[in-house]
Amino acid sequence: MAKTKGLLVFWPFLLGGQLLTSCQQTHAAKNLPRSDEIRPGGIDDDKVPMDLWSPTRRKANASFYYLTGEYEALNRNMGKARKFLENAYNLDPNPFLASKLIEAKANEDVESGLQLAKKMVLLYPKNGEIQLLYGRLLSAAGQFEKAEQHIRLATQYAPGNVEAYVVLLQLLQAQQKFAEAVPIAKEMLRNTPEFAEGWMQLSRLHLTLKQKKQALEPSRRAYELDNNDPERVHLYAVVLDINGESKKAIGLYEAVLKLDPTNDDLISRMVGLYKQLGTLEDALKMLQNTEKEAKREVPGIRLQMAFVFWEMQKFKEASELLDQLAQRNPQAERIVYMSGLGQERTQQYARALKTYEGFDSSSEFYVHSRYRMIELHRREGNIEEALAVVREVIDTQVDRSADFYPLGANILGSRQRFADAIKLLDEGYEKYPERVDLLFLKAVNLEKAQRFDDTVTTLKQVIAKEPEHAAAHNYLGYLYAEKGINLEDAEFHVKKALEIKPEDGYYLDSLGWIYFQQGNYKKALDVLLRANELVPNEAVVLEHLGETYEMLGEVKKALEIYGKASKAKMEDKDRLRIQEKYERVKKKID
Repeated sequence: MAKTKGLLVFWPFLLGGQLLTSCQQTHAAKNLPRSDEIRPGGIDDDKVPMDLWSPTRRKANASFYYLTGEYEALNRNMGKARKFLENAYNLDPNPFLASKLIEAKANEDVESGLQLAKKMVLLYPKNGEIQLLYGRLLSAAGQFEKAEQHIRLATQYAPGNVEAYVVLLQLLQAQQKFAEAVPIAKEMLRNTPEFAEGWMQLSRLHLTLKQKKQALEPSRRAYELDNNDPERVHLYAVVLDINGESKKAIGLYEAVLKLDPTNDDLISRMVGLYKQLGTLEDALKMLQNTEKEAKREVPGIRLQMAFVFWEMQKFKEASELLDQLAQRNPQAERIVYMSGLGQERTQQYARALKTYEGFDSSSEFYVHSRYRMIELHRREGNIEEALAVVREVIDTQVDRSADFYPLGANILGSRQRFADAIKLLDEGYEKYPERVDLLFLKAVNLEKAQRFDDTVTTLKQVIAKEPEHAAAHNYLGYLYAEKGINLEDAEFHVKKALEIKPEDGYYLDSLGWIYFQQGNYKKALDVLLRANELVPNEAVVLEHLGETYEMLGEVKKALEIYGKASKAKMEDKDRLRIQEKYERVKKKID
């Protein structure tokens, strides 16, 4: 199945200790060739068996393979990264390289990473980093109790590793073990008393346990360590407020406003704090009472009230407060931007457009505001106006102007204007030749325009520019399979895609369909069943599965699968085709 999503890396590749100095690493990475045939050392490497190399030489070559693996990982070539790191570890087995290898394996496939970590934790039982990695992977697999045991060991063997404590606290909180988390947080802070985030976590734990007095000291420590962080200031303000120190709290609410605390994640965490204290209605009453005590309108409190109203889905009240704040604080661009969002929510589209238009290209909200303008124009069916905004941003040449080429192409493609979309993407690729995604999107539009040869040529260009472009390999292979041509090439490209992303259900569907076209129906069935496990209820996968059962003579099973496929989400033309197949098989049975 053709699929246009990019590579998704599950596990972040964390850079650990150093085998070479940073200067040596930078120099080496810049000059590394891109080949699986890389070999370190001199020209006589092939003449001397690896097991006869001296310890010094083995370590030096391990360093080389490690650097090469890191380079490939940073370029998202996780299959190559794993191979090089395996070579490094085999030459110089040590806990550091073991942890790197676990990370690379987990990036490719979580289960493989988990199995390797299980082995390594037996080899290096007192290594805190490996215990932590194993605990993380167990947690990802839903084995929370076992994960907790190993992360506790990580804190024991590496007490200075703050990350281990943070992960353990997150795991305990996810299991509702708040009382157990408190001594862990205190132990972490004894080891790292300057860790402001840790003091915040301890304060929040006390709030969750309804220990408002105990929350006061850690919130104060967090504030004193970093009083320019709006979240820390907000926490201290709320804890003071619930402890009856509203006069101090008012000044802090005002400080929060000046720090412009309005990115989405931060707002979510602020509202989450109110939820810890009780209901949102209770939070609203507390804020209103605090403002009454001030005997004046307090903009900082008004902003908090707007956040709470928004979370309660009282968008009219939130929008009114945001409009007032925007009028009185026009220099606070994020608040002005949020007022535009409030206007959208209350269907004041003309006002929202006017608000967004007020951001010029020097504003950090210029790109965001133009995205919203485009969306509003599209929602109202004003496609030419939406395209005009796309052109404005492209011509302005701000940092993210290149992102508006695919946006414009998608708008044009949705209107079947494929030739215009291709022209726009050609313009973008000429200006930004590093943006291979523009070339790939051009191939998508060429295929929709039924220009098969040009599509193939463009996909080959993508692969030439980015050999590890899994989606391009899969797309090309699937196109060949659909035509029933070049099936050996098709198999090569789809297998290459699966080498990069082995558990991708859509890529497995492509491979299964190639086997079908080759007449290898039993092999096709095995692969398609696995694809269906990974992407259940996907119409095209089910359709391919139904056709395979039909060719194997299992018509009742084919009928069942076609029935499922006809109920899946798809375009009307696809549904009609599947229904026709369902009726054809039904007649065979009747």
